[in-house]
Formats: sequence, C-alpha cells, structure tokens
Amino acid sequence: MKSKSIVSLLTILIVIISFSVNAMAISTYNEEINNIDIRPMMMNILNSNINMVITSQGQAKIDSIIIGNKSVTRTRIIVELQRKVNGKWVTINTWQKSSDSSSTVFTKTASVSKGYYYRSVATVTAYRGNHAETKVIPTSQMRY
Repeated sequence: MKSKSIVSLLTILIVIISFSVNAMAISTYNEEINNIDIRPMMMNILNSNINMVITSQGQAKIDSIIIGNKSVTRTRIIVELQRKVNGKWVTINTWQKSSDSSSTVFTKTASVSKGYYYRSVATVTAYRGNHAETKVIPTSQMRY
C-alpha cells in the first residue's frame, strides 16, 4: 500500500512540474513575440530612407534614397511634401526621380510657410524585370 501511494505521489509531482515548465515557456515566448518589430520582407529593396529638416529660414531640405539588390534594374523615388490642414495631411508638392540602376538618390529644397506642421512621404520602388516592390516611408511631423 505504501509503495502505491509513493508512486501516485511521484506521478502527481511529475504532472505538476510539467505544467509549470510549459507555462514558463509560453510566457517567455509571448514576451519575445511582443518585442519583435514585424515588417514586410523586402526581397529587392535592401535599404531606403527619407529625411527632412526645416531651417530657420523656412526651407524644407528633403533627402531620400533607395538601394536595391544586384538584380534590380531600375529604381524610383516619389516624394510628397505635406502640410497638416484641419488635422489632415494635404500634399503641397510632389517630385519624382528614377534611374536605370539599383539605386536612386533624391535631394530637394522647398519653401514652407510658418505656423504649420509638415512632413515628407517617400514612395520608393525597385524594379526587377516585370516585378515591382514598393515601400512607403513617412518622416515625423515638424512644425515651422
């Protein structure tokens, strides 16, 4: 009788320990998932960026770049300068630059009016044959 109770007690302990280990693993896994920055996987765009600075003289200086992988044959950047009006972004200027290569660099300076928030949005595209891959990148808003 004593051996049956020992076996029962050991079985219960093993079950309890296995549940607590699984609970720890799930908890750690969920914490790791929450810390992951999930983005679409880019196959042809290796790097892309946009930057905007507004000078004290009211000049918005915008720089953008796209770098494609070695199989990319054409790249394009479309940049929109936007102003916030009544809580909505309104495009006030649009420019485009493209090249028959795996990279394109865009630079532009434009005048802005005082008293508004501004941002720039780059739409970058890398072409490989008939396949096009596009990414939209906004800057943070800036007040002038």
